[in-house]
Amino acid sequence: MIIEDKVFRKLKEILKYFVWQMISASFLMQWWQNIR
Repeated sequence: MIIEDKVFRKLKEILKYFVWQMISASFLMQWWQNIR
């Protein structure tokens, strides 16, 4: 039970990281297209 909680917390951190990466990447793409 405790181990599962640790794994779940780690997965949430990784998921949050990937979501943040995708959001920032799409934001950068829009920003780049607006500049040119």
